[in-house]
Amino acid sequence: MTMPYEAPSRCWCSADWRRLRTPAAQAAFALAAEHSPAHLLNHCVRSFFYARAIAAAGGLVAGTHYDEETLFLATMLHDIGLTEAGRGPNRFEVDGVFRAARFAREHGLS
Repeated sequence: MTMPYEAPSRCWCSADWRRLRTPAAQAAFALAAEHSPAHLLNHCVRSFFYARAIAAAGGLVAGTHYDEETLFLATMLHDIGLTEAGRGPNRFEVDGVFRAARFAREHGLS
């Protein structure tokens, strides 16, 4: 499966993107891309790279201090409650958590 979104080269390194092509990462990206407007999808992708940069600035190393795939999944799905895929009867952040938890179960992550 290929990612349906290609980021501008000034935003990230293609090697960074290739490293995240696990089945769960692809599925999380596909879910967010299918249901999010472009500005929200871009926000989620940027959130991953900002979080990783903040971790690096604090001396944290992916694979040693945190799991990069988990960080990617969390940032890609953190606003899913703002979309039809995650909308429910609760506040968007609560409904989003329920949708993200369902995603984790569906992909054998919980």
